[in-house]
Amino acid sequence: MWSINGVNIYVASRMAAEPGLSAYAAFLEYCEGFGSVAKEIAKYLNYWRDYVKRNAVKLNTIHEKYCAQGWDFFGFEYPKYVHRSYPPSELRKSIPLLDAAARAAKDDPSASAKVAFLRKGLEHAIMTAETALSLRIRAAAVLREKRLLKNCRLSESLCLSMPSTFQP
Repeated sequence: MWSINGVNIYVASRMAAEPGLSAYAAFLEYCEGFGSVAKEIAKYLNYWRDYVKRNAVKLNTIHEKYCAQGWDFFGFEYPKYVHRSYPPSELRKSIPLLDAAARAAKDDPSASAKVAFLRKGLEHAIMTAETALSLRIRAAAVLREKRLLKNCRLSESLCLSMPSTFQP
């Protein structure tokens, strides 16, 4: 969770501790924690910030539709919609940004470890979205199979209940 939401938690915590601090200043502090690759990390995090801004209506609509309680308590309902909010194809688009950060961090072991941590979070997010998508596809196939079976049973029952004109 920290590798994905660390920036949000950090910014909110810093602003709570220091109410006069701007979100942007707290964001820059967070990025500076990555040392020599702060600029590359800022690009990566801004990619996701921009994604959320561009897709705010879609993300809110998905959340409202798939969170039965109107609130996603501890992510229990997250698997229902993660592939819709953050499709694997969209998640993969940010890989080059972390690759660039990893290249820039190659001579800085501390920064390199921090970038690797973010990369693990991204890889986990991709696997989660792929799993959710595959389960949704399988669930849809099971529902189709059940409907087909029900239709076959209805057809069979209709055929058996009709008088046959071909009886010997």
